[in-house]
Amino acid sequence: MTKHWHVLKPYLRPFKKRLLTAIAATALFNVLALCPPLIFRYLIDRVVATEQWHRLAAVLIIYALTPVLAHVIHFANTQNIIYVAHRFVAGLRLAMYRLLMHLSMRFHTENPTGGKITRIMDDTETVQQLVNGQTIQLLGDMLVYLFSVVVAVSIHPLLGMLLVLVTLLYAGAYRFFSRRISKATHSARRINDELVGRLQETLEGIRHVRIFTQEEQERETYLQRTAEGLSHHFTSGINTVSLSAVCNVIAGYGSTVIYGLAGYFVLQGTMTLGDLLALNTYVWMALHPALRLTSFAGQFAQIRVSLERIAEILNEQPDVDPNADAPSIECPHGNVEFRNVSFRYEADQPLFDGLNLNAKAGKTVALVGHTGCGKTTLTALLMRMWDVQEGAILIDGTDIRQINLRSLRRLFGVVLQSPVVFEGTIAENIAYGRPAASAQEIEDAARAAEVLEFAGRMPEGLQTALGSYGIKLSLGQKQRISIARALLRNPRILVMDEATSSLDSEAEAAIQRALKRVLQGRTSFIVAHRLSTIINADAIVVMQHGKIIEEGSHEQLMTNPDGYYRMLYEKMRESGKETLT
Repeated sequence: MTKHWHVLKPYLRPFKKRLLTAIAATALFNVLALCPPLIFRYLIDRVVATEQWHRLAAVLIIYALTPVLAHVIHFANTQNIIYVAHRFVAGLRLAMYRLLMHLSMRFHTENPTGGKITRIMDDTETVQQLVNGQTIQLLGDMLVYLFSVVVAVSIHPLLGMLLVLVTLLYAGAYRFFSRRISKATHSARRINDELVGRLQETLEGIRHVRIFTQEEQERETYLQRTAEGLSHHFTSGINTVSLSAVCNVIAGYGSTVIYGLAGYFVLQGTMTLGDLLALNTYVWMALHPALRLTSFAGQFAQIRVSLERIAEILNEQPDVDPNADAPSIECPHGNVEFRNVSFRYEADQPLFDGLNLNAKAGKTVALVGHTGCGKTTLTALLMRMWDVQEGAILIDGTDIRQINLRSLRRLFGVVLQSPVVFEGTIAENIAYGRPAASAQEIEDAARAAEVLEFAGRMPEGLQTALGSYGIKLSLGQKQRISIARALLRNPRILVMDEATSSLDSEAEAAIQRALKRVLQGRTSFIVAHRLSTIINADAIVVMQHGKIIEEGSHEQLMTNPDGYYRMLYEKMRESGKETLT
C-alpha cells in the first residue's frame, strides 16, 4: 500500500493542519484515557494504604474530571475528522473525473466503463476510511500500546516482555491472513466492475434485450457473476473472521498467563496490589488496540485494493498532450493536409503508412471503403483523439500538435454513427456544444436538422425532457438532434460519420437539402455509404486496408473502367442497393 500512498498526497495536503490537529487531539484523548489507572494506583498505594486522607478529595476530583475532558476533546475531534473525510473524497473524485475526461481513447477503449465508474464512486468511498476516526484512532492506539508496554515493563520487566511476545504473535497471524483477504478482495472488485458494466449495457439496450427475448439469459448471467463475486466476498469474510478469532485466542491465553504470573509475584511480595491492578489495566489497554487492528484487517485490505485501483487511474498519463500553453488557432480557412501520416493501434499492426491527403478549404470530402479500412480513424486523428506516430496533420499549414487542444477541437462539428443523447431537454442536447446559444439559434439549428418536425408533435416542443439515454426517441431522431448540435456550433470543419445511416429516405432528403446550405464555406469530411451523399461530394477518397487507392470526383472516378470505386458503384446499381459496401 505504501508504494501507492504518494498518489493521495496532493489531495490530503490541503487538510494537513486539520489532520495534524486530529492526530494531536487523538493522542491527547488517549493520554487522558490512560491516566485513570495511574490515578487509581496512586489512590490505592499512596492514599488508602498510607491513610493520607487529606489527598483524597483532590485525587477524586482529578479522577472524575479526566474522562469528561477526554470526551469533550473526542467530540470536537470527530467533527473535524468528518469535515476532512468528506472534503477529501470529493476532491479525489473530482480529480479522477477530470483526468478521465482528458485520458486518451486508448485508455477508454481498453478499460470498461463499469470499472471506471466503480473506481470513482466505490473505491474512493473505501479510501475515505483512511481519514476517518477509526483510522486516526489506530495512530492513537499505537501510542496507547507503546505507553502501556513501557509502564508494564517499568512495573515488571518479565511481564512486559511477555506482553510484547503476545503482540508479535498478533503480527504473524495478521500477515498470514491479510494476504488471503487482499487476494479475495481483488477478485471481488474485478467481478463487481464487470457487473456494473454489464448492468449499464443491459439497461441501455433494454429494447434489444426484450426484442430478442434475452431477459432470462441476462438474469442467469447476472446471477452467475453475482454468485462468483459473493464467493470471493465470502472468502475475504472467512479470513477476516478467522484472523479475529485467532487473535482473540492469543489475547485470551496471553493475558491469562500474564495475570497469573502477576498474582504469583504479588504473593511473593515482589509486586504491590496497586501494581497488579495497574498492570492488569495496561495489559488490556495494550491488547485491545491490537485486537481492534485485527478486526480492521478486512477493511484495511479493501482500502489497499481500492488505493491500488485508484492509483492505476491517477498514474495514467494522457497519450495526447493537450498543449495548454500552445497558441490558439483563430478562424482558419480550413485547409487540411495529411502529410506522410503513419499510425498503428498496436505496434505490430500498422494501419496507415505514409498516407497523404489534401482537403481544400470549403470542400466536401467523402471517405469510402469497407469497414476497418481506416475512414473513421482518419477523422479521429484529425481531431487528435489519437496522435500520429510519424508524419503530421496540418490545418492551414500548422501542425495540429502545435495548437492548443481545446482551441483545435472547437473548430469541429461532429456527428457520429452512434448518436449520443444526454439526459435533459431537446434544446439542452442541441446546445450541448454551445451552452450560451440563444433560443432562436437553437431553434434555427433544430429546423435545419429537421428536429422541429418531430419535436413539434411533443407536448413541450424543444423543452421536452428526453430521459436517460434519450429513451423516448428513435435512433433517427437522436441522429437529427446530433446533427443540430453540430450545426449550432457553427464549425469551420464538419465531420459526419455515417450521420444519416439510420434515417428514412424522406428525412435524409430533407437533411441533405439543409446540409447543402450548411456545408457552404466549410471543410467537410463525410464517412458515408449512401450514394446520395457520396456522388455530391467535391472529392471522393476510396480507402482499402489503410491506403488511399483512388481519389477524385464521382465523374472522374467513373471514367476509370477498372477502378475499384466504379466496380463498387456498378455492383450497387445492379443489385438495387442504396449503399456502397
